[in-house]
Amino acid sequence: MWAFFILLSTFLVFTRLGIIFCILGYFMMKNFIFVLLTLLMASCWTRDRFSEAYYPSDPVAFDAVNSIFDDINSDISRWYIMDDNLVLTFSSDRPGGKEGFDLYYVGFSDF
Repeated sequence: MWAFFILLSTFLVFTRLGIIFCILGYFMMKNFIFVLLTLLMASCWTRDRFSEAYYPSDPVAFDAVNSIFDDINSDISRWYIMDDNLVLTFSSDRPGGKEGFDLYYVGFSDF
């Protein structure tokens, strides 16, 4: 029961660090207050850290991606680099492809 509550609350924090701290706190200390304080600390730390890292400026429109067709499921990949550019993959039902939604990609260097 406690393990389920701790894992559920750590997924609400959306960080690996919070999950690690809560699991360590539960199995090493078995102290409920310690686990709650760790969750609070992890959520505050990640909120401050990631708010500036992921949202440094206003949103920028990509002309290669934004079209009159149904462009969905976009994802920026940090793992695959193409000519020193990041890769944005997305699905679209643009004409000229196979039937339905096809997978497209576009490279870009900065936001």
